[in-house]
Amino acid sequence: MTQPRFDSTISLGHLVQILSLVIAGATAWGVHTSTLRHLELLRNEDRQRIESHEVKINLLERATDVVKTDVNYIRLTVDEIKRDVKEASR
Repeated sequence: MTQPRFDSTISLGHLVQILSLVIAGATAWGVHTSTLRHLELLRNEDRQRIESHEVKINLLERATDVVKTDVNYIRLTVDEIKRDVKEASR
């Protein structure tokens, strides 16, 4: 059997293949970095949205506490009025 011949010369086909691989690698790298940048922007938007919601939640919690205090005061006042009415009717 004869051994395959190894040709050490670089042909135009080899150059085209190398150039194609370089272009494919650069394209893949560009798509990858673009996707990462896009994901980072989305993550930042999500963070801002979460922070905005946290502020709103804190405001609602404070408002809830104020309303609870007001409701308790109203209940106490109603109880006092009921007692006063009972005492007045005796």
